[in-house]
Amino acid sequence: MNYRSNLTAPDLRSHFRLKDPPKLIMGHDAPSDPDYDPECTFWTMDEIAILCAVAGQVRGWWVDIGCRLGWTSKHINWMTNAPVSCVDPELHLSVFRDRFQENVG
Repeated sequence: MNYRSNLTAPDLRSHFRLKDPPKLIMGHDAPSDPDYDPECTFWTMDEIAILCAVAGQVRGWWVDIGCRLGWTSKHINWMTNAPVSCVDPELHLSVFRDRFQENVG
């Protein structure tokens, strides 16, 4: 039996280019970007629901270390409507930075 969170999160998948179908990890759909290492997955929707529950209670400026292509950053900003400082070594490459900007708007 796989654990499913009873928490909810906004469905922001339409803001991202995602591999279809997503990779299945331990019974969970794990979204990933098809153009950038699709085997390296984003957080699952259950993990995002936990992040959103925390973000909804902690107001103020956030730092997303390891933001990669913006999956967690977009969710944090959606829940807090606050600034999110995004840190990832891949963002020094324009190809990653451009996709990040496309994803987070």
